[in-house]
Amino acid sequence: EKLRAPTGKQNAVDLRLCIRNLARNPAFRLRLSSVVSTIASSLKAEGIQLDIAAAGAAALCNVCCDNTLKMEAVKLDAIRSLLQNLKRSPTYTAAEDLLACVGVLTANYPPGMEALFNSGDAPVILACACSSDHASLQVLALEVLSDLCSCSKSFTAWLVDDTELLQQHLGRCLSLDGDQQLLRVALQLCNKLSEHSSFPEKVQKGDTVKALCRIAELPPESGNSDFFGGRRPPTKQEEAKTLLGKILHF
Repeated sequence: EKLRAPTGKQNAVDLRLCIRNLARNPAFRLRLSSVVSTIASSLKAEGIQLDIAAAGAAALCNVCCDNTLKMEAVKLDAIRSLLQNLKRSPTYTAAEDLLACVGVLTANYPPGMEALFNSGDAPVILACACSSDHASLQVLALEVLSDLCSCSKSFTAWLVDDTELLQQHLGRCLSLDGDQQLLRVALQLCNKLSEHSSFPEKVQKGDTVKALCRIAELPPESGNSDFFGGRRPPTKQEEAKTLLGKILHF
């Protein structure tokens, strides 16, 4: 009821952040399911203040953990609303909340993927990934792109064939002088993109290959005890060499 009532900006933000916090507990999450329609509808309001939109996105992230509630948000065009608000140049923190909600509503959820395609606003996610001013936003954007590639071959094809990601941007994300978490997720995305047939041709038109060569030439890593399932995960050098092998055999 308080969400529907007219209120000041700070109160609206605080209510949504309270819902976000409560929804972290599964027992409360089910009882909060009724707020999805109110928050999703509010995202469509013309001129909604970006702080309120971001707090609403953060709340939806935690409430919409099952496909039933995701479906409700998607049917209310929440994905288009989130992307439209991302295009309004929010603060980096607000952009992270908005983008994280897009990720929740699309990853491993085909109706969400379809809504993303139909919105025509997918390039705004790419713009977040290509921003060089805020590494944590780039990391999140690359993670969302990677998840989308895992769900959709057509999305992978779009990134490789119809964007400048490989030619102009991914090389910077793979820089050894930049954020190491950004480098890690950029390698993960590169692996997803390499599954598309035109990857070897497209990737040679920019700085990505040079960046991969620099990574591959690093000294071997030692003392890595981060094992998963009894096996050591590949090092970034090994990942780079595998990618270069795909490219050079083209």
